[in-house]
Amino acid sequence: MLSYGGQTALNCGVKLDEAGIFEKYGIKVLGTQIPGIMATEDRQRFKDNMQECGVPVLNSKTVHTFDDAKKLLKNWDIL
Repeated sequence: MLSYGGQTALNCGVKLDEAGIFEKYGIKVLGTQIPGIMATEDRQRFKDNMQECGVPVLNSKTVHTFDDAKKLLKNWDIL
C-alpha cells in the first residue's frame, strides 16, 4: 500500500517496480497500482489525461529549467 507513507513511499515503490523487485519476489501492490501512481506524479501527463476525459484544468505549462520559466513568464498573462 504505497499511498500510506507519503511521497517517499510512492517514490520508493516506483523505483522498486522499475528495478523489477516486485516481479522478482512476487510482491503484489495493494491499492493504487504503479501505472496509476506514475500517471499522477507526472504533472504534464496528469493534465493531458484530465483533458482527454473532459475535465477542465487550469492553463499551465511545464518547464524544466529556471531559464525556461523566465522565458515563459515574459509571455504569460498574470492578472
